[in-house]
Amino acid sequence: MAANYVKADELDRQFLQCALCIDRLQKPKLLPCQHTFCQSCLELWVTQNGGTLSCPFCRNQYSLTQKGVAGLPDNFFVNNIIDFINRKRTASSAAANCDSCENEASDYCYDCAEFMCIECTAAHKRLRTARQHKITSIDEYLSDLTSVENVYADDEAKFCGSHEGQEIEIYCESCGVPICQKCRAKDHEGSGHELIQLTEAGRTSRKILSDLADRAREKVDSLRETVSMLKETNRLLHGNREAALSQIKARKRALMELIETFGEEAEAELEQEYTCRKETLEKDIDYFQQTLDKTTSVCNVTQNLLNEGDDEALLYVSRDTIHKLEENVASQVRPKTDDDGRIKFISGNCKGIERVDQLGFIEKTTKQHKLIPSPHLRPITTAKSSFVVGETANVTLNSTDNEGNIATSGGIPITAKVFSPSGEVGIAKVQDRKDGQYDIVFRPRIAGKHKLVLAAFGRQMSVEPYELNVMPLQRKILTFGNPSLPECIKSSVTLQEPCGVAISHRNNEIFVADTGNHTIRVFDMNGNYKTQMTYLNMTNDFEPMGMALANEGRVILVTDAGNRQVLICARDGNLLRRFGDAHLRRPCGIAVSRSGLIIVADVESHCIFVYNSSGELLTKLESLAPKEDNFAVLSVSP
Repeated sequence: MAANYVKADELDRQFLQCALCIDRLQKPKLLPCQHTFCQSCLELWVTQNGGTLSCPFCRNQYSLTQKGVAGLPDNFFVNNIIDFINRKRTASSAAANCDSCENEASDYCYDCAEFMCIECTAAHKRLRTARQHKITSIDEYLSDLTSVENVYADDEAKFCGSHEGQEIEIYCESCGVPICQKCRAKDHEGSGHELIQLTEAGRTSRKILSDLADRAREKVDSLRETVSMLKETNRLLHGNREAALSQIKARKRALMELIETFGEEAEAELEQEYTCRKETLEKDIDYFQQTLDKTTSVCNVTQNLLNEGDDEALLYVSRDTIHKLEENVASQVRPKTDDDGRIKFISGNCKGIERVDQLGFIEKTTKQHKLIPSPHLRPITTAKSSFVVGETANVTLNSTDNEGNIATSGGIPITAKVFSPSGEVGIAKVQDRKDGQYDIVFRPRIAGKHKLVLAAFGRQMSVEPYELNVMPLQRKILTFGNPSLPECIKSSVTLQEPCGVAISHRNNEIFVADTGNHTIRVFDMNGNYKTQMTYLNMTNDFEPMGMALANEGRVILVTDAGNRQVLICARDGNLLRRFGDAHLRRPCGIAVSRSGLIIVADVESHCIFVYNSSGELLTKLESLAPKEDNFAVLSVSP
């Protein structure tokens, strides 16, 4: 079995710290409630409480024997861990010498049980009888000494701390302690004590601990999801706060000096709302993060105990561990707050003189959208009942508030995936209209039933995906480039992410920008593959996107998004000219006018660039649309 490694400080903090003196346990004594304290601390505690023993944690009272606190059972499990920690520190600080020449040791032979220096190790390996010996470095040897499995490695019989030489082989369920035969005869006889064999008690306790650990472990994913969801809400709250602040400032500029004071009041109100909700969210994040860390830690420690601990060590801590696991199992995994991170600025109508009317106010509700939005978001397709292959499909998503009313603002982080009938997965674009509606945009490539899977805050909104019917393109004449399709013309090549297409009727050729394969494919009019054009001597991978033809098909123009340029090539693939790298960021669509102007659409800079036939920039047209509306495809009317 591979060794499990833990930090000594972590063991110190979880098991070896006395709650009374906040220091390492000294002579740890175990109370019937399974809480452990130093013997000297308990003696001082009993003295301060008039000779009465009560647990400093749970306040349960217990009677003492004539031996007093010293008569309480030792916590063997804690003693084992203390021995482990001491062995670790001793091994880490000891500087071993070679057993043969007393030079500083560099290796250790497990078969000979000897430390060796570099020279002796080399000589040892040359011996025929020692060739199969296990030799490891000093650092690895010290790590082996300090593996946590050694805490539980001692399978020898345990002896009673109160009766020398007496093995512990009985467990008193009534008192909750393992005992020997003499303990049984002295303190655990009678109807008030239910005794069973130690091994049987161990099996029962292991099953309880294992079941509770499994239940606690099931909550880990839910806790992680809750923490992640709260963090996302906190991020959205911050982003929406910034957006609301920008709206406030724009309103302030419109109303000039008259509403300067009102603007400052609104900012203060926004900050107060933001701070209050931010503190609440951060407290929830801290609480659930701590709960997650505690749950993970106790599950890990319990698993090590179940895997490696003997029955006696397990039984000494079973009640305490069961208590911790029960607490984690009973802990909630959903936040009490239903804050969705929204802050909205409501503009005034400018008819009054009050700040609320003139400037606006901060919408403080946190319940317009739930964090689990599946009952409050539904897709509707009012424009079409079905879609067509190759055409842009748009699905509108409506959202409602908790009362079922149509929401009037957006802000929910939504992602969408489209599953085609062939099993391909595509990412659909989600556009937030900011009015409670969301547009899901994608372009189906094949016909059939597509499945749309929507998620909000990283969680799927519906158990069953939404089905969308995609009809075949009726104008389709032929299909080529994808041998997996039954109607596809068989070819020796497979297209990967084809983008631009240009057709030369003069030469009866089809040019395809095969973006995924970093090349330009050439087919005849029947879809049969002819040749390809590949350009390797580029700074980055050749990434053809848009294509156009000029001079009656004798010249080919292609946008290279990977190298931010436009290539002009001859029909045989010879590179004639390239330009645009000084202006372009990600060129996509390209077209050539009848007068010879070269027009390029750049999706990253949101601009259209116009060049002359020599590649000189003539003008640039910037988009007035939002940045998410990119130029991608160009066409020029003849």
